[in-house]
Amino acid sequence: MENEVNLSPQESLQIIEQTIQRARNRFADISVYFILWGWLVFLACMLNYAFIALGLNDIAHSVWWLMPLGGILSGIIGYKQGNKSAEAKSYIDNYVIGIWVGFLIMLVLCFFISIKFGMETGYFLLIAAMSWGTFCTGFIIQFRHMIIAGIAGFILSAISIYISFPEKQILLALAMICVYIVPGYLLKHKLKNQSA
Repeated sequence: MENEVNLSPQESLQIIEQTIQRARNRFADISVYFILWGWLVFLACMLNYAFIALGLNDIAHSVWWLMPLGGILSGIIGYKQGNKSAEAKSYIDNYVIGIWVGFLIMLVLCFFISIKFGMETGYFLLIAAMSWGTFCTGFIIQFRHMIIAGIAGFILSAISIYISFPEKQILLALAMICVYIVPGYLLKHKLKNQSA
């Protein structure tokens, strides 16, 4: 134990705060994912709703084929960011990654639940799952806006139970604004202010 360093409580707290701040900066840097997926799903929801309102039910659901495009773009962005950053991952990074991997698993489950029990249940679970991811991420990196966004998403998820299908598209679009788009831009703005 020759290498043991005795830190004062203030020094320990400062190290913890610096670790959290570094994690915030990294997640602000990847706010592009929140913004990308927020706008992509928002667009798909609004187009789907418009096609249904115009009586074009046969093509209404085809807009969801935009989602693989989002996956490809996310992969490209992740690859480019991975090449830029050689920093070691912290526990906070691993926790947040775990939350979003869990979200992806829940997303697959939502798909199968929607097939079995209908879109009524699927939308409730989808909004709840993405709200959970945002809420937990905000809690871990101590970013109040994400916590509030997650809570707003939970409320919208509960409201989705009482809304019929075509209007669920508008509710999901609203959830994307609350849970992904606004927090994404706030994270991006925070990073710009800190680096200025």
